Amino acid sequence: MNGVGVRPWRADRDEFAELFRLNRLAFGNDFSPAIRRIGESLFEPGRALLAEVDDGAGKVLVGKVEAYSLEMAVPGRTVLPTAGLTWVAVLPTHRGRGLFTALVQRHLADLHERGDGTAADAAPPGGEAVSILYASKAGGYHRFGYGLATRHLRMTIPAGACLHPETEQDPALSLLLGTYAELTEPAEQLYARLVPQRPGMLARRGSLRELATPETGSGGAEARCILVTDDRGPRAFARFLVQSGWSNGSPRNTITVIEAHSVDAAAARMLWRFFLEHDTSVAVHAANIAVDDPLLHWLADTRRPQPTLVDGLYLRVVDIGRALAARRYFADVDLVLEVSDPVCPWNTGRWRLLGGADGASCDRTGKPADLRLSAAELGAIYLGGTTIDDLARAGRIREQRPGRAKLASGAFGSPVAPWSAFSF
Repeated sequence: MNGVGVRPWRADRDEFAELFRLNRLAFGNDFSPAIRRIGESLFEPGRALLAEVDDGAGKVLVGKVEAYSLEMAVPGRTVLPTAGLTWVAVLPTHRGRGLFTALVQRHLADLHERGDGTAADAAPPGGEAVSILYASKAGGYHRFGYGLATRHLRMTIPAGACLHPETEQDPALSLLLGTYAELTEPAEQLYARLVPQRPGMLARRGSLRELATPETGSGGAEARCILVTDDRGPRAFARFLVQSGWSNGSPRNTITVIEAHSVDAAAARMLWRFFLEHDTSVAVHAANIAVDDPLLHWLADTRRPQPTLVDGLYLRVVDIGRALAARRYFADVDLVLEVSDPVCPWNTGRWRLLGGADGASCDRTGKPADLRLSAAELGAIYLGGTTIDDLARAGRIREQRPGRAKLASGAFGSPVAPWSAFSF
């Protein structure tokens, strides 16, 4: 790529206008002042990469990526520092020239260098063993070793839909309704408690919380909040929008539940009863619920909502040894993985994983392999939502010793489905 360069960006704040211009031209939409402000506040010097070309008159910005310093829950109620790859943009006039590839590969190489201490930067940010992203175009990142690690459901439920009879009710529960701005603190305290309990959940503080919980929806509707509480505090909450509508003089509103969280089934059921029994609404749109959400078992009619399975987080294991040692395993495991990883060649080879519920180690080995797989398969199984056995049956993981895929699946699994409640 003659005349093309990729470099870290450590710009002053007044240079953000050029990056937002690039985003606008690449994605085809504008960004609100609030999103611009949050984007600037989340910026970390050295974690953005710029692609430039020399047009003969000087260097021109034609592509960029950014990375956020995130914290993500992994199996074993552990929260792991994680790089969130975002704002990946290349001008339409310069696509097909390898810029996208160069930016993503540089992002991964920088994480590795910072993680193993070989970076030249005296005090580099980052160095996380895992990188995650939400893909604007599904399938675009498999070639870089990202695997689909979480899925979620969306569906539209007719108002008044019947729930199966409750087996028990908690008379101590009550509802508190307000705007999300008014109820942010109790809601976010509950959210923080729940993060370690489900792989894929992302901690949100400061500007990241603002990004995850905007005060208005894309159409300008004010974000509302419903809390389920008892005398000890909140046990569930949901953030939602109401789209107003009228027909023949009667209200026909649509409720969009952006996210819903609970500590137990009784509180979660009260949330959904509140939405489904709302007498001014004709439908409740659940925009993002976990694939194992109990709502699916409460609905008497699961045919009309027509749940749609949606791809969520894509995960890339940047450093196998550190990443596999960081999570916990739900059965004792002694396994040799032979990994093929041309994008991150430091991962290629055989790795012996020894671990269980209390900890793990993962080191290079010369022992014969039990399983052979690529980096993308490793990313897909890391949070426990996709099983090794499933990928082995699909031919994406190759079993070298009979029975090892089934045994490994139990160790890599998760008692709850991985899920992320917001995108970045």
